[in-house]
Amino acid sequence: EQKGEKARKKARRAKPTISMGDQGASGSVSQSSPVGSSAGTPGGRTKRQREEQMTPIVDLSEGDGGFVLPACLSDQKYFDKNPLQVPASEKAFILGASASARQKQLNEDVAAVIRLAETALVLNEGGPTHEVEKLAARNAKLEGTIVLMEGELIDLRGKQENYGQL
Repeated sequence: EQKGEKARKKARRAKPTISMGDQGASGSVSQSSPVGSSAGTPGGRTKRQREEQMTPIVDLSEGDGGFVLPACLSDQKYFDKNPLQVPASEKAFILGASASARQKQLNEDVAAVIRLAETALVLNEGGPTHEVEKLAARNAKLEGTIVLMEGELIDLRGKQENYGQL
């Protein structure tokens, strides 16, 4: 009787195995346990809460299906939590290339980064605040013209009344 009880305790402590073959159409992975599911039993085990905060999920529905950039502006420490890595296939490609081919590719990449920086600087020079300032000055000038024209209109209407009574 004690052997049977020990075996049941041992089976309860065993971690559930994840079977990749049981993956359904929804993409979820089902778990199987030697003891069976204890979700419906009142004395079943409760799940342990995560101690670490989960990383935010990137919404891949944004955009037109192209490559989605990571959310680095909203999460300033994104690369602290997710260090950059080079895939093994890319490493093999880079290491397999000749020194002159690597130099040529590096030159092209550096030129592209410089063009990107130049574009960002030029576009940032004017910026939206500069455009707003220009438009505000133009609006002020136009408002001054409107005030002058309204004054002339009042003057002309007054003259019209005076000359209309003659």
